[in-house]
Amino acid sequence: TLATAILGGSQIEVSPSPKLTPKPVSDASGSQQYSLFDNDQPGESGFAPTPPKIAEKNIENTPHNYKLADTKELRKELVDALSAEPFFCYDSESTDIDANMAEIVGMSFSVKAHEAWYVPIPENRSEAETILEEFRTLFENENIQKVGQNIKYDAILLKRYGIELKGEYFDTMIAHYLIEPELRHNMNYMSESYLKYAPISIETLIGSKGKLQGNMRDVSIEKVKEYAAEDADITLQLKDVLEPKLKSEGV
Repeated sequence: TLATAILGGSQIEVSPSPKLTPKPVSDASGSQQYSLFDNDQPGESGFAPTPPKIAEKNIENTPHNYKLADTKELRKELVDALSAEPFFCYDSESTDIDANMAEIVGMSFSVKAHEAWYVPIPENRSEAETILEEFRTLFENENIQKVGQNIKYDAILLKRYGIELKGEYFDTMIAHYLIEPELRHNMNYMSESYLKYAPISIETLIGSKGKLQGNMRDVSIEKVKEYAAEDADITLQLKDVLEPKLKSEGV
C-alpha cells in the first residue's frame, strides 16, 4: 500500500518521478523533485489551483545552523552522530533528473529543525566512492528510519554507487499525497503552505531552466551548502507536520 511506502519499510509501490538537478520547486524553478502527483493546471483538471504565496520566512530571516562536513574527521563525526539517532533526513544533490544517469554532487542530512550538514562529493568517481564508503554503515543500518522527499530517487542513486538505503522510509511527497491528493506535492509548495517558509530557488544558483542553465558543480560550496542543507532541514520539518496528520486520519 502507499502507507507501506511511508512508514512500513523500504518497499515503495508508487513510482514518483525523478528529481531535477538537483530538485523542482512550487514555482517551477529547477532543483527540487518533480512529482507524478503535481499538476499546475487549475480548473478543468480537477486539481486545486496554486494559492498565492503566503511564506513570510526564508533563509535570510530564519536562524539556522548549517554545517559543512568536508574532511574525513568531520564526516566521521557526522556519521557517529547520525548513527545514534532513530531516524535522519537525507537528500542528495545530483547532476541529472534520471537517477540512473546522475552523479552525486553532495549529500545533506538533518535530525533537528533548523540544523543540517552538507557533505560535498568530488567529481572524480574513485574519490566519490571513497567518501560514500564512509557512510555505508549508516545508510545500510536497517534500524534507522530514512526520511526524504521522493526518497526513491536517492535510493536508486546510492545503489549506483553500490550502497543500499535500508530501513523504513518516510517519504514526505507520498505522505502529502495521502493527506491532500488533489494538491501539489513538491517540497517548495508544501514548505510555503505548512511552514510559511520560502526555500531557496535553484534558479538563483544555476539560472533558469533551459539550454543555458548551469550545473551545481559550478556553484560555490558555501552556496550549495546553504541550499542543500535547507532542503534536508525543510523536509524534516515537513515530516514533523505530516506524520501526525497521517496518524490522526488513520492512514
